[in-house]
Amino acid sequence: MARAVEFRVTPSLTIAERYDDNVLFSRSKIDDFATDATPKVLVIARGEDLDLTANLGVTRTQYAKNPELSFFSTQGGLVLKADTLTGRFLRGLGLTVTDNYVYTKDHPTFAGFATPDDPASGGIQTGRFTSFSNNAGVTVPYVISARAQVSGSYTNSYTTFSSNSGLFNTTGHALTGGWSYLIEPQTTFLSNYTYSKFSFSGGSGGSGGSSIDTHAASVGIRRQFLKDLIVDANMGGTYVPSSDRLSPSFNIGATQKFSATDVGLRLVRSVSSSGGLAAQVSEREILSAFITHRVTKAMTATLTGNYATATTQGTRTVDITTYSISPGLTYDFTKWARLTASYSYYNQRSEGAVGSGLLRNQVTVGLTITWP
Repeated sequence: MARAVEFRVTPSLTIAERYDDNVLFSRSKIDDFATDATPKVLVIARGEDLDLTANLGVTRTQYAKNPELSFFSTQGGLVLKADTLTGRFLRGLGLTVTDNYVYTKDHPTFAGFATPDDPASGGIQTGRFTSFSNNAGVTVPYVISARAQVSGSYTNSYTTFSSNSGLFNTTGHALTGGWSYLIEPQTTFLSNYTYSKFSFSGGSGGSGGSSIDTHAASVGIRRQFLKDLIVDANMGGTYVPSSDRLSPSFNIGATQKFSATDVGLRLVRSVSSSGGLAAQVSEREILSAFITHRVTKAMTATLTGNYATATTQGTRTVDITTYSISPGLTYDFTKWARLTASYSYYNQRSEGAVGSGLLRNQVTVGLTITWP
């Protein structure tokens, strides 16, 4: 049996007061004050063969003027790395298993910067319905030599909505094969192929039940300039057999680290689901950026921004453009107490047959207590 090298359980509690000027996520704006109480637990277990990181949080959101809208939500995930164990059977073989889920009435619209495993909607905010999303994946890399590596992965994504929503439950399966080659110490050549299958159920009038396949291929490069700037770029295309359509796709990003400031930018174009609005795939574009500045040793200022579009292929069933920006401040009183303050602006415009436009502003102040 593998011996545990490190095992740590860290509980925390966050109490946040929030003003939301559009609690119904609709054109008819209703504002309210909300109290979010979120206990969380973080588990880190590192052994000789396996490393496990898991987190689980539950939130009670209580509205002041509209208590009937109050709800519970939960979010969590895990990362299991078994490179040492698999390497014993075949030298150079690795294994990583991930899973992330969210159950809520306020589905996250954007994931964190460059975190594709987060079950966010890619910018689309649907109505105020209960939803459950789960993204699970297995990645198996194999080091052929000091310069060459191949990898394979499988990802399962699932999003379901309450039966009265009229939205489409969506299941996605993706198989990816990739190859990377170290051209020189700072430059790596990349290539990938992904087969995806999207299945839909439910929807208005029970009109789901269809499925769509896609094939995506790309080549690219990742380069580290000096020690502070990393740039990666993948470009290719996605073919949809059912519509006989080939769409350009790319994933381009850069991260620059300064003495007290980090800056990141990423632009992604892909073919994916339509966020529950239609039993069709959409051409999606997401531009994300962040700035993190360490004002003092205890205070950090952040600014994140996102721009996204989603358009169904060949039709205007879904034609949505969204913008979001969120500045924030964190201040660490002690190692176990952190104060946060943030503002969030979100604007969604819809010109298609489904979906709606909405404008949302939120101001949040919270205190997080972590067990030392």
